[in-house]
Amino acid sequence: MNTVIFDEEQTTRSSPTQQPKLTGLPKLLHSLFPRLITTQRDANIALLVILFLCVVLIIFLTRSSGTKIINGGPGPSQAELEAYRKIQPF
Repeated sequence: MNTVIFDEEQTTRSSPTQQPKLTGLPKLLHSLFPRLITTQRDANIALLVILFLCVVLIIFLTRSSGTKIINGGPGPSQAELEAYRKIQPF
């Protein structure tokens, strides 16, 4: 009979429980929220959400701040105008 010889390669497979090491901000997020952030993908999604919220907050703050000038307001009184004309004639 013929014998069959298999040329097997030995490969190492990582177990599904083995996670890649987190570094930087993902590691910080994992330490703050260990049940919520478990993988690198979860950390990346959380960072994108934080970035989006910061952009929205910046837009909101820049749009709502500043002095609002009302057109057609009462303006200075006649006494204030006369005092200014004495200092700076037109």
